[in-house]
Amino acid sequence: MILFLLVLVKASACGYAEYECRKVETDSVIVGEFVKRAGEGPFPPDAESLHFEVVAETRDRLHIKIVDNAEPAYEVVDVVEEAAAGSGSGVAFAESGFRVSVTEDCGIVVARRSSGETIFDTRPGSVRHGLAYGKGFVQLSTAVGAKPVIYGLGQRRTRFALPYPFNYTLTNQDRGTPGDGTNHYGTHPLHVERRAGGRMHGVLMLTASPLQVEIADGELTWRMMGGLIDLYIFLGGEEGRMEAVVEEYTELVGRPCLIPAWTLGLHQCYWGTRT
Repeated sequence: MILFLLVLVKASACGYAEYECRKVETDSVIVGEFVKRAGEGPFPPDAESLHFEVVAETRDRLHIKIVDNAEPAYEVVDVVEEAAAGSGSGVAFAESGFRVSVTEDCGIVVARRSSGETIFDTRPGSVRHGLAYGKGFVQLSTAVGAKPVIYGLGQRRTRFALPYPFNYTLTNQDRGTPGDGTNHYGTHPLHVERRAGGRMHGVLMLTASPLQVEIADGELTWRMMGGLIDLYIFLGGEEGRMEAVVEEYTELVGRPCLIPAWTLGLHQCYWGTRT
């Protein structure tokens, strides 16, 4: 069994590389480069040039992708449904439920069009943990509420809403009697945040790398052992409903088949059973 350890990096213990943004905006996509100009991240060398693309694939689904121009990385290609992938050309931002901007300091800001509420914000002034992008370490942070109510990031045995603060590494385990807070069979790097007024939105970090998620001090941070940033935001419709977030998520990754009635009751588990 291979054990992966992700080191928790504190902002006070290291600096971050500074990038400048070069972008092109159209009605339906923001695309460009983050070019390194100074500094070093926690695990140098950092990527010198990052390509990014932000596109509203549907009215309620936003896709953000950041890749290293010099170092190709493995992409998860067998999760997104073909029908969903075909919608990747996108809709005009003005026709979507999102307001999106990419700032000069390489922050990505996403707001809900109906209310103006910011639901995703990676600007250096909004988060303590900066963007880090190297061959063996990738990090991205977004601002959340002071005491956020967040669900998801399975599979593990815990209470429904995540505790706060929260620090968890997603790795799959096949354990017969898992304890509280431990991993189960699958990894589902999707979280859903409930904001004031009950509006909800979801974020999926699609990665094949070991992933650590930390929620503390008003921000959520993803840390990966390499790879790329491939991120989806689900708006939950204009009203931000949980049911809509789930519908948008399963539209992307696929929905389970309805099993035939004659198979019900045939699933057997022999863990702990003496024969």
